[in-house]
Amino acid sequence: MYCPQCNSSHPVGDYPEGCPKCARAGSPACVVPQYRSIPNWREVLPSQGLTQYIHRLPFTVIPSIGEGNTPQWRLPALADNFGLAGLSVKNEGDNPTGSHKDRMSPLVIAAAIRANATAVAVASSGNAGVSLSAAARHSKMDCVIVADNDMAPEWRDAIKHEGGQLVFTQDRWKQLKELREEGLYPATNYLTPPVGSNCFGVEGYKTIAYEIVDSTEAIVPDWIVVPCSRGDLLWGTWLGFEELFRYGAIDVTPRMVAVEPFPRLARVLRGESYVSFFSGSTRLRSIGGNSVTFQLKKAVEDSDGTVSVVSDRKAIEWQRRLKSWCITAESSSASVFAAIEALCTDGTFGKQDSVMAILTSSGRYEQVWEHL
Repeated sequence: MYCPQCNSSHPVGDYPEGCPKCARAGSPACVVPQYRSIPNWREVLPSQGLTQYIHRLPFTVIPSIGEGNTPQWRLPALADNFGLAGLSVKNEGDNPTGSHKDRMSPLVIAAAIRANATAVAVASSGNAGVSLSAAARHSKMDCVIVADNDMAPEWRDAIKHEGGQLVFTQDRWKQLKELREEGLYPATNYLTPPVGSNCFGVEGYKTIAYEIVDSTEAIVPDWIVVPCSRGDLLWGTWLGFEELFRYGAIDVTPRMVAVEPFPRLARVLRGESYVSFFSGSTRLRSIGGNSVTFQLKKAVEDSDGTVSVVSDRKAIEWQRRLKSWCITAESSSASVFAAIEALCTDGTFGKQDSVMAILTSSGRYEQVWEHL
């Protein structure tokens, strides 16, 4: 295990509070599994989901729930409208429970089994709770979902349907920390400032990069646009592209775009400390929150990427537009198209650029906002 901030190494193990050295210095950062070597790098195993890449992941057994192999679509007419060389979508809403979280959950369960835990816990506004509940039930493990008191009934019903036990509170992270102290295995962050979710779980997001490269014959988009809160998905996807580049599978890495509902990372990239509190509110709950992680900052900077701030109104306008094209997406997920529109308008994206949008969730359980 290594820390991408201070470059310190640590024994293999669970680090729910990130790098101990950085924590003591008041600058929390995640740790990342580091592989000595990956044999048969170019081999894709004849299986489904994450297990086809199991030789590139932390565990030799992953309790798959059928995640991965999500579709990619080209949108040539919209690319022409935006003035782009190419525009495509990676639809993570096609995962079993409807979101990208299904790539993380089986690895969290594998890590919990390794740690001899009998139950897992997650702080969630919806997607992660449904996903982890499904993965835990598949492995006959108890799962506790810590949620805000105002969680929508649709999410509550979905979590209960998947076998999750709901605990409501005004402080999700404090409650999750207490559950961890009681012996439950934590899937997500519970610190302020945060370090990101379980580092083994985040490794599952590398497979998005693998699938993109495998499906495009190693022709990598110039830009990858990702909705972000604490950046687990963007960070994990970037780690995948970094590995592919390091092993010679691709000649160039994409530039990563973080989409957020009010300025957080945008302020950090202008010089503010990433451990600050960033005021703002949004109805885009999956990308809400008032914090920034080191992992998100590093991925955007290392990729020479950027950040796009998108309003609730613009995101929901695009959600409705996508629906008219028979593409269902959560409002937080649809924010990527509002970001692409803005970045084309301001000249960040040009006519020579190819762009891929990550649709993170189908929004099947989301309340529809009729008025803003």
